[in-house]
Amino acid sequence: MSINNLTQEQKKDIEDFAAVYFSHEQICIALELDLDEFQSDYDNEGEIYRIVQKGKLQRLYKQRKMIFELAENGSTPAQQMAMKIIEAQSLEELKL
Repeated sequence: MSINNLTQEQKKDIEDFAAVYFSHEQICIALELDLDEFQSDYDNEGEIYRIVQKGKLQRLYKQRKMIFELAENGSTPAQQMAMKIIEAQSLEELKL
């Protein structure tokens, strides 16, 4: 199937597969999409790129949220991880 005619359900499926870090090839096999079209759109930062990134960012959000919740509840390892996240983000923002 062409990526130019994706339904909302297919877009959500791509996002869900990306959120659990399936490869582009695996996503295309599972959803019966053309890998060359998928990869081309991704490489050109088209709609596929945005869908895949959204899925990955949503997963990252859930992971970080859990880390910060655990840190707030007194988990020392989570507090250390939270500090690393904060420090890395602060350094990244200084580069801007």
